[in-house]
Amino acid sequence: MAKAWIVALCALSAWAMAAAAPPQAGDNPDPVLARHTAMMAQVSDLLKAKRASEALPIAAQVIQETDARLSGEKRHIYSGQSTDMVLANMLAAAAQNQEAVDVGPPLGSALFAEGFALIEIGRIAEAGAFLDRAVDVSPNNPQYLCEAAAWHAGQKELDAARDLYRRCAASSNFAPAAAERARMLATAERGQGYVLIEQGRYDEAETIYRQRLKAEPGDEKARNELRYIQSRREKDGKQAI
Repeated sequence: MAKAWIVALCALSAWAMAAAAPPQAGDNPDPVLARHTAMMAQVSDLLKAKRASEALPIAAQVIQETDARLSGEKRHIYSGQSTDMVLANMLAAAAQNQEAVDVGPPLGSALFAEGFALIEIGRIAEAGAFLDRAVDVSPNNPQYLCEAAAWHAGQKELDAARDLYRRCAASSNFAPAAAERARMLATAERGQGYVLIEQGRYDEAETIYRQRLKAEPGDEKARNELRYIQSRREKDGKQAI
């Protein structure tokens, strides 16, 4: 199979866990949203410190309390992690004549953190539901899309994984910094290549990896995968004789 780094979780980025700053006193602040924002900052610190088991109950509390507040809500729930994401969510809902509400960053951050932490402590099978829901409420967050894609790839749900990697590539511009945008795009494209290799679609995978090298000549991971494709072709050719 292809290199393990392709299906491994993307590195945890500070912006992926970020929640907007609590509203100031003159903005009629929501005290629960402000408290959840502070809780998710704590979760982010714990995850970066590799203390996933301590982060889990805090993220779970944010999810449970938010779900309780939203009981009976009929509109589609979004949770954008930036102003641009919130705007994109609302525009998408309007285009579909869909009633929607954005409930603030903590819900999506908590769902992502729960999935990430579960994987960190080895409870991989449980993580998928949280990552998928994180994508549902934060559909333009490339980090969430990448993590969900990696989880589905690890479960050999390859079509779902490739779709999520494509969406990650399309959403990479929502990352806040140029370096992070480039990293998310590279991860998404290499992830698509991995899926295509697993499906035996070597020509398509090769095209993606060559495009990677054209965009980033120093991408040794893409170069290694091209070598891997060649070895797979040679192996398959020998088996066919």
